Amino acid sequence: MDLVYIRIIVSSLLIVVGLYTYLKNRNSPRSIVLSLLLLILAIVVYFHIPLLSYTVIILFVLTATFPRSQIERYTSLDAQDFITSINDLPLNSLFLDPEGTITVASSATTNLLSYRGEELIGIKFNTLVTGKNKPEFLIDDFLAGAKVKEISCTLKKKDKTFLPIQLSITPIRKVDTSQSGYLCILSNQPVALTELESLKKQLQERTKNLTQANLNLEKVIEEHKKTEFQLKQSMEKLRISERLKALGQLAGGVAHDFKNQLFGIAANARLIKGRSRDNEKVLGFADNIINATHHSSDLTKQLLAFARKGTYQCVAIAVPPMITNLITLLERTLDKKIRITSQILEPKATIIGDPSQIENALLNCAFNGRDAMPKGGELSFIVETVHLDESYCKKSDYDITPGDFIHIGIKDTGGGIEKENIGQIFEPFFTTKDFGHGLGLAAVYGTIKEHNGAITIQSELQQGTLISLYIPSSQVEVPKRERTRELDHLTHPVSLLVIEDEVVVRNATNNTLQELGFTVHTKSNGTEALTFYSENHSSINMVLLDMMLPDYDVEELFDALMSINSESHIILWSAHTAPNTIASLKQKGARAFIDKGTDIPQFKEIMLDLVEELEPKIHS
Repeated sequence: MDLVYIRIIVSSLLIVVGLYTYLKNRNSPRSIVLSLLLLILAIVVYFHIPLLSYTVIILFVLTATFPRSQIERYTSLDAQDFITSINDLPLNSLFLDPEGTITVASSATTNLLSYRGEELIGIKFNTLVTGKNKPEFLIDDFLAGAKVKEISCTLKKKDKTFLPIQLSITPIRKVDTSQSGYLCILSNQPVALTELESLKKQLQERTKNLTQANLNLEKVIEEHKKTEFQLKQSMEKLRISERLKALGQLAGGVAHDFKNQLFGIAANARLIKGRSRDNEKVLGFADNIINATHHSSDLTKQLLAFARKGTYQCVAIAVPPMITNLITLLERTLDKKIRITSQILEPKATIIGDPSQIENALLNCAFNGRDAMPKGGELSFIVETVHLDESYCKKSDYDITPGDFIHIGIKDTGGGIEKENIGQIFEPFFTTKDFGHGLGLAAVYGTIKEHNGAITIQSELQQGTLISLYIPSSQVEVPKRERTRELDHLTHPVSLLVIEDEVVVRNATNNTLQELGFTVHTKSNGTEALTFYSENHSSINMVLLDMMLPDYDVEELFDALMSINSESHIILWSAHTAPNTIASLKQKGARAFIDKGTDIPQFKEIMLDLVEELEPKIHS
């Protein structure tokens, strides 16, 4: 065959192959280059240009055999092959449609984002992106010359943790628009946001725990301070209580011994006065002695009231009439510049106790208010019923039982009391005044405690002071008492055995009772008394028994006397009071108890009353 025909056939074939390559992949730059090289080669072959022919053949072979990139290789596949290729990629890759919806996801990407199977398919990619740095999917991405996009963003995984990534977005352009879209390659950031979030949560939790711990510590410190303050208060109250108790014991001991001596002094002064009616000078001396013993006796009673060792009656007391009588007395004695008022809110207020002790307590409170108002003011009394509950009683410094109490308030408009002095106000001999002995409120304290009550003081400087007495309320009816006896001496002879160890008291008692008409026998101890009584009990009508003898316990001696004569009329007598012992001996048959603090006229009256009461038995 002629060579010309051969070149024509070869050139034609090259042209056909070039056109076919171009038409099949006209969107690919590489296809266009191959098509052009085939056309040039056809021309070179046709015109028989050897050197150029060899050059074109070499270029064609290089272009045809040069390895294509992964992306070009995959973009030339059909839809099914494309999906398979994406799944087989060793990268974290996704394929999105032009609107940014995920259509293909590699297994690596599905696992990375904690999804399973095809759960990612159909999800808008931007719904996975958190924050503001979201990729944009525009129609211009598919125009010739569009570039690959590189952005950093954070994806929200299915398990609600966060993953920072580097995202590479490549637009894919195909004739078949169903295969056009975006190929996305995901690269992990060096530090996962999940770790940062975890650290942040740990920090927040630790901060929260530390804040709570600080709050708890503050509460513990506050409670500790409160407990420490309460402990200090309790210790201070205990210290004051112990000090008052010690002072009470001292005051009680001194007062009892002093009362014993006062009885002897007062009795002898009365005897001197009775036998010196014609000597006015001696009568004056005797009166001075008697007045001094009265004053000393009052001080002794206040000491004993503070020490809670005085002699107490236990009767029903109507409080309003007592307040009325007290106000009448005060109006006569206090300065007219002091106005006295009362507010009786409980007309039937009744308490159980000793009328004289309660009255003295109220007088001491009133005098304390008077002394606080040297320029005048108002002294007011209030009487009402209050209920003290268990909570109040537990907090109180006094041993009181929950229930109804009669509140007696005594208020003045004086200068008030310094706070640092309130804790000492009930101590004997403590006073802030330039006069007085400081026993008034100490006696009030003892009296109220003896009556199972409580006392509080509220005071402000230049505002005045309120003293509140709380005494258990009673429903017992107050009896009406009438006196009928008017005797001042015995009408029948009565034989009396006096057992007393103090010489002064024994002699004074002997002389005083003899003046009343008694036949008196005196003994200084229990041994002598038992011997005398065992021999003469038939002629002895009454026994006056001192409760504090050096050689015998009073109960033992009482039992011995009663064993001699079971009908003995024994009267207990002492400067020392022991309520339990007195009650026990009264149950055994003791007729009465007389306090040696009783003044002489009252002592005589009590003895005559007892004779009148016992006379039917004495002379039976």
